[in-house]
Amino acid sequence: MKSDKINKIISLMLALALLFVAVPTANAAALASLSDTMTRIKVSQTSNHDMRFQVITAMSSGTFTINFNTAGFNAGSVDYTDIDLRYGSSSAQVYGTCASSCTEAPLAAAAGATNTWGAVFATNTVTFSYPTGGQVAIAANDFVRIEIGDNAAFGVTGNAWITNPGTSGSKSLAITFPADSGTIAVPIATEDQVVISATVDPNITFQISSNSASLGTMITGAVATASDITLTMGTNAVSGYVVTILDEGSGASDGLYKSSAPTRLIDSATATLAGGTEGYGVKAITGTGSPTISAPYSTAGAEDVGALQRTAQSLVTYSGPTGATNQTATLRVKAAISASTPAGSYADTLTLIMTGTF
Repeated sequence: MKSDKINKIISLMLALALLFVAVPTANAAALASLSDTMTRIKVSQTSNHDMRFQVITAMSSGTFTINFNTAGFNAGSVDYTDIDLRYGSSSAQVYGTCASSCTEAPLAAAAGATNTWGAVFATNTVTFSYPTGGQVAIAANDFVRIEIGDNAAFGVTGNAWITNPGTSGSKSLAITFPADSGTIAVPIATEDQVVISATVDPNITFQISSNSASLGTMITGAVATASDITLTMGTNAVSGYVVTILDEGSGASDGLYKSSAPTRLIDSATATLAGGTEGYGVKAITGTGSPTISAPYSTAGAEDVGALQRTAQSLVTYSGPTGATNQTATLRVKAAISASTPAGSYADTLTLIMTGTF
């Protein structure tokens, strides 16, 4: 009897001891270096996703998933055409050009042979299915990149996006492989953009190097030329500027005018001046910044001039902002007389106006 009691006690103790023996369990390895770069993190805003991580365990069959639903994302109409999957042993290639040591996986609605993975969204969770043909495996320690949105450009460019949750805060995305798993946290904010405003005032400057020019004492046998006058123009006007020239003349007609009796006018005309023949006019020459000289003041001949008129005429133009350096042009006044031109003092006033188009 005593022996039976001892045996029962020993059996009970062994049974209790077994209850405390640790039973081995299979634990999934943790994915490494997880990140998800989004193009927008504002609530309810559509966004691209650029997900990157490193697996620990190889995958050559089965499926892996990314769960957006628990974080409140909405995949909408996103399908496999809006997703890119690449993986390989080189992080530089997988996260870069994928030229070598990297597999750019063809995707379809269902897995197929020739390395075609299936990629299907259901209840805001995307499931990637390994190719039925058993092609390039995801090896242990491989790097993986998944792009969703119009950043997915392998084959065709994506044209649908996942919509962010409608509430702000830290949101978690769960990634589950057959033997590995991990979680990525992304911030969702009420606002993610700063609108910058600024004003640039319109600006324009115009200077002439002198407000007088003398033709001197003219003689019949030569063309008289006054000292050059430099015009300086600068503006930030989007459509540039125009400088016009207007002649006072006699107050009724253009030209060099002798107001004392007997009055006389040396008419202004577009011509090639020559000593012995009355004529009067101006020409302009491009300086810095390449402004455009308007006809008829752009003629190339040394004694060519354009006619001055009592209505404003375009002299110099430019089609855009002049930039940091002002532009210049040279205004040159010329005249000639004949043997019968009356003696006396002749004068004229030229008015130059610059107008910018902003």
